[in-house]
Amino acid sequence: MKRIAVLALCIAMLLVFAACGSGNSESGLKTGNYFMVGDYEELLAPYLWLDMREKTFALGESSIISYAEVGAFETEGNKLIATSQSTTYIFEIKNESTLVLIDNGADKGLVLPNNSEFVYSEKYR
Repeated sequence: MKRIAVLALCIAMLLVFAACGSGNSESGLKTGNYFMVGDYEELLAPYLWLDMREKTFALGESSIISYAEVGAFETEGNKLIATSQSTTYIFEIKNESTLVLIDNGADKGLVLPNNSEFVYSEKYR
């Protein structure tokens, strides 16, 4: 009887750890860097960094420039809505590794063109 109870407890804990340990969300997005597609030198591409567990983001002009918009985000359907202290950015979730900026918000400090595509990269995690 004790073996059955221990086995059931082990299976339950395994399922809990498997559910909590994934870095993906219900939208399929991963925690990490999404770089803007374009003709950029390495480390000069604008980026979007997402933390799926904490629901936070950083959006910057490049990895070597210290200024970045930071804040929290939420997903609604196929949209990712990222809100910083100064503005709100809206991205369309194209698939689990691609986001498209559809609204750059009203911020004058960080201006990126609408319809810019950001692609997930493992390179600079």
